[in-house]
Amino acid sequence: MKQVCPWCETEIVWDEETGPDEVCPNCLNELGDYRTVEVTLDVPDSEEAEEASRSRDKENRNAALQWYGWEGDEEMKPQRKMERYEQAAERLINSQTEMADCPNCRQMMIHIGEQTVDRSHFDPIMPDWMDEPFMQAPFRVHAFVCPVCFQMSWSLADSDRAALIERLREAIEAGQEDND
Repeated sequence: MKQVCPWCETEIVWDEETGPDEVCPNCLNELGDYRTVEVTLDVPDSEEAEEASRSRDKENRNAALQWYGWEGDEEMKPQRKMERYEQAAERLINSQTEMADCPNCRQMMIHIGEQTVDRSHFDPIMPDWMDEPFMQAPFRVHAFVCPVCFQMSWSLADSDRAALIERLREAIEAGQEDND
């Protein structure tokens, strides 16, 4: 006798003496009563769907404005404040030369400035195969903030990137000379 698994559609051949299998040997799902769930969807006409979507968008925007404390300002409607914030963020991102993606939500981040890290705020790591730390203070980093989730991020400034590359290259070359 033959049986077909409703889950993986594998054809199962079983012996008449032992009877049908209770579990599929391929996907290990039950073969007994195949359970189904029926879902009926009421599909509204397009005008109702668009109105519902606009209503949900408005509710979400209002909730965001309330969360940021921008609701109730009589001088400017909350939606307008949020639109202006989004426009300003987009304008800043489009005008900057340094770019970064938010590690949290993957949106483009706003370059908010540079910071100098001095020796009092930095404890370098020194690998055992190097004579001195490969990153030495002072150095500069670019600071970024995400306009969506407000995550902060930093990246090494261009001049210090070049210095780091040169230090690591020299360390590798010195290590190879010692091994020769």
